[in-house]
Amino acid sequence: MRNIIIICVCLLSFFKSNAQLMDTLPEMSPEYFMKKFRWGVSFNQSFSTITGSIAPFDYFTKPSLGGGLETEYFFNKNIGIGSGFIFQQRGVGIYTTDVVKEVGDADSTHRQRLRFNCLDLPIRLVFRSGKGLSKGNRWSGNIGIIPMYSFKTNSIFHSIEDGFHQIEDWGDRFKKFDLAASLSFGLNINAGDAALLQLHLYASYGLLNTYNNTALFGQAKGNHLLFGLKASALF
Repeated sequence: MRNIIIICVCLLSFFKSNAQLMDTLPEMSPEYFMKKFRWGVSFNQSFSTITGSIAPFDYFTKPSLGGGLETEYFFNKNIGIGSGFIFQQRGVGIYTTDVVKEVGDADSTHRQRLRFNCLDLPIRLVFRSGKGLSKGNRWSGNIGIIPMYSFKTNSIFHSIEDGFHQIEDWGDRFKKFDLAASLSFGLNINAGDAALLQLHLYASYGLLNTYNNTALFGQAKGNHLLFGLKASALF
């Protein structure tokens, strides 16, 4: 929760300073916001976890990175479609009890991570407004679905002081395909009629049960949850 609050405060501070700066810049073309087709690159700093019932482990939320290519096409002044090709980490942290308090034992709370390396193919309905915080930006957002494929799932246990760095393939314990619902909202910022800098708060939620191995997990139900801040440069 503290990380979420920090991200929101930083984002609001940026929006406020950007609005003040844009008011002092020369007039930029308002038509630049209205291009029909855009493409670009994106990067996100997100946080991920697995929600659900009868969880086989005690989980905590962990940082996850992502990025890739983005496209948008507007068939209407304010409404269009978007897609992309994204590499996205997902996963969760696993609590492990520190039974032995001495150096040299591999049990240590907050050291084990379950990391999903995913390829996302988002399909979105996108919108853009005619107003923003100042003349140099406009509100924008999107809603859609994300078919995703997890090509590698590892359990990673870092305990440097104990001398342990364990990496295990857990790919057979989780499903490789999932479908997530996604939502994002933020600003398109005119970068001198050269590009749009898009800053969005966003979230996605997996619609399918991620657990695969019933021999290990029984009736466990779990869904991927991802939320964070995404920055894109669109041309």
